[in-house]
Amino acid sequence: MTNGKHVLYLLHFPSKVSGCQHYLGMSTIANLRKRLTRHLAGFGAGLTARAAFELDHMRLVALWSCVTPTDERRIKRGGHLKQYCSCCCGMARSRRRFFHQPNILLTLPPKPQALGAAKHVSFP
Repeated sequence: MTNGKHVLYLLHFPSKVSGCQHYLGMSTIANLRKRLTRHLAGFGAGLTARAAFELDHMRLVALWSCVTPTDERRIKRGGHLKQYCSCCCGMARSRRRFFHQPNILLTLPPKPQALGAAKHVSFP
């Protein structure tokens, strides 16, 4: 189904957002840069949108190549994403053969200054 052209990526937030400090997502290799850019812009998953609103950066801390949606579900169900995070656990280990730890800082664009009244964005 995926022909090895998909990657899982793990984002680390410097502080907890909605009780979470990590986000695990899946993308095609060709679309990964665009997907990360959308996360940084506040689009995509609800958790990363909230992180983009509250924080000034996040880190790309792990990549798995040659994955399937089943792999993503297995890792998400297992929880404990912290064990794969180089920021939380140093050099994390993974039994997956195609595991990489890039530890790339993704800086969020500056927040626009509201003219006049403050614009409120609410999250549930």
